[in-house]
Amino acid sequence: MLSATFVRRCRSLGRARDQSGQAMLIVLAALALMATVPLVVITTAVNQLPLTTGNLNWNAAYEAAQAGLNDYLQQVDANPSYTQWSGNNTGCSANPQTTPNVNDAFCEWASSPTSTSPLATNPSEWYEYSVITTNGKVVLTVSGKAGTGSRAVVRTFTYQMTPQATLDDIYWTNYEEPSGCTTPSCAIYFGSSDVLNGPVFSNDYFNISGSPTFNATVASSSANAPYWRCDYNNAWLLGCQGQPATASPIFNDGAPTYSPNENIITNATGPDQNPAQTLGCYIAGPNNTSTGITITLSGNQLTWTTTPGYPNQPATVQNLLANKNTNCGAGGASVTFSSLGSALFYVNGDIVIGSSQGAQQVQGFLDLVSTGSITIDGSVQYPSADITWNGGTCVALTGEGCDTQDALGLIAENNVIVNDNNAATTIDAAMVAIQGSFYNAAATNNCPGYGGPSNNPNNCPVLTVFGSIAQNTRGLVGYLDGNSHSTQGYAKNYLYDSSLQTLWPPFFIPPAGATWTPKNYTELKPGTSNEAVAGT
Repeated sequence: MLSATFVRRCRSLGRARDQSGQAMLIVLAALALMATVPLVVITTAVNQLPLTTGNLNWNAAYEAAQAGLNDYLQQVDANPSYTQWSGNNTGCSANPQTTPNVNDAFCEWASSPTSTSPLATNPSEWYEYSVITTNGKVVLTVSGKAGTGSRAVVRTFTYQMTPQATLDDIYWTNYEEPSGCTTPSCAIYFGSSDVLNGPVFSNDYFNISGSPTFNATVASSSANAPYWRCDYNNAWLLGCQGQPATASPIFNDGAPTYSPNENIITNATGPDQNPAQTLGCYIAGPNNTSTGITITLSGNQLTWTTTPGYPNQPATVQNLLANKNTNCGAGGASVTFSSLGSALFYVNGDIVIGSSQGAQQVQGFLDLVSTGSITIDGSVQYPSADITWNGGTCVALTGEGCDTQDALGLIAENNVIVNDNNAATTIDAAMVAIQGSFYNAAATNNCPGYGGPSNNPNNCPVLTVFGSIAQNTRGLVGYLDGNSHSTQGYAKNYLYDSSLQTLWPPFFIPPAGATWTPKNYTELKPGTSNEAVAGT
């Protein structure tokens, strides 16, 4: 018979063994769990990797698209005619290091206009873009791409682009009277033969005689209404108030209104010199002296020669070595200006257009800049020449609208001069006379068949301008008789080219230093089907 003491010891030993076994089981379970957790973590991480990578690439593709948008904005701010560039005219199949106008972003995935390296490497990022210009509206499509292979993400956005400032007047002046003019006898007037189809603005009062027609808004920054005045007994009277009607202008879009002072032509031509030297054509006399050239225009081609009689001859192209243009028309050779890095011709001196050459035609985007004056010796027209005015907008009879395919800029440090001996003349251009005037060199010539106030009134030839005129001081185009009819020089028919609100000649001096912004945007369905450059 076992003693009670032995039984108690055995029971104690059994309990100890049970507790030890339980502890062992707990330890083994813990070890098994510790071995399982890393496997679960690794498995979860591996399964989450594509999702995490996709999220990173999704956000990175957006950032790449924004980089493309910012790059395009920088390009178009520097050169407003950039709105006309696309993969079709930037030489996508050419080597960007040797060919002007090439921008890789129009052709393929890029990180800059001249590089296809990634923007970043973790993940790899690129952008590309395309542009469509229709009826003066600019629509930019930008794609951003992040990642490679099957995990690459492509996001595409469209933006409607607008400049913050526009060329929005057919007629603009700082001063309506010649320098030193203090009485009506030396003032320049709008007369009954004049028709202005487009917005009109001056920082001065408008001088009106007879019944000129204004078919759009008229605004002035002068202090007192009604912002226009006439001559009565050699005294200026605002709107001829309180006196017999000596002027009865036709304001078809309301009476003149007040608008704040504008200073859109305060810059000289200097800012255009460097772009001409590096992208366009810079022309000067020996040792960069002032000279003169004569230009002939034919479609999208230009030919220039040194104008006889200038002291510094010959005029030569003096571009910087960084300029990739190989032909600026030196020596009288014809140059296709649309093939240049920028169709900007900057002349240290004077420019004559079409001397003894008859009517000129310009097709495409071209800017002529002179440190002196520009003389227009004959008509200069776009291919869609016949423009009419209807309900506040310009209409081309050829159906092209307000000519969104062509824009000629004429910028003169001094004057823009019409010199066609009062023959009927048409000028399709945006013109700026920075320190001078837009005027007629033959303003004193009698109109054909005119013999007095009762003999063939309004028989003067018409000067038609389709575009815009900006001048520091109003210049003389012709003279009026006692009945406010044109007797010498030209009658005026000015028509605003509304496409100039978004489409400018290359490096045209914009009002107030315009910058471009995206007006609105839409994100397209992600993927390669909507990318800006198809098939890339």
